[in-house]
Amino acid sequence: MPDSSLGENTNYPTGYDPSILVGLNRADSRQKLRLDSNSYEIFGIDLTIAWDTPIDGLSLYFSGNTNEVELDNVDDAIQVKNPFMANGSQLPGTAKTTYSIRSNYSTEMENGMTFNANALFSYRDKVTSVFDGRVSEDIELLSGSLSVARDSWKVGIFGRNLLQEEGPSGMAGGQHIIPFPRTLGVSFDKNF
Repeated sequence: MPDSSLGENTNYPTGYDPSILVGLNRADSRQKLRLDSNSYEIFGIDLTIAWDTPIDGLSLYFSGNTNEVELDNVDDAIQVKNPFMANGSQLPGTAKTTYSIRSNYSTEMENGMTFNANALFSYRDKVTSVFDGRVSEDIELLSGSLSVARDSWKVGIFGRNLLQEEGPSGMAGGQHIIPFPRTLGVSFDKNF
């Protein structure tokens, strides 16, 4: 396998080589960094649980993972130019931990309408930007909705980002990506 290298405007071929390409966007140049499989160590666990509870109409879901992708044996020139790529660092662009918890409840009411309640909580650990090493701190988002439906009609209320998380949730291209502010609303749906 090739050594770790830093090249400006370099395109690397893809194939069976299990290398990781990390894009770096600097004001002075556009660069790509190739880390061969000797430059990182990976350990991760993914878990998904779906449970239809004993309560009629209530389902609970959990999905999460932990990923430790530590840089190791990174070329000294890369570490000098990009200190956030130092040996022992989490691979930029990867969160160590993410998870979400969802609940859905649906029941038929005596008047023939269906009542639905949904809630979603999601968490993402801090992430280092692959572009400049800035860190977007961990983020927690909570959303929910209540609705009643009959035939092809549904009316409801919803809330998004109920914890008023301001983020940023990421820094793609060196720009902050932020969640929408807390949003409360009413919905009217018609299925055709």
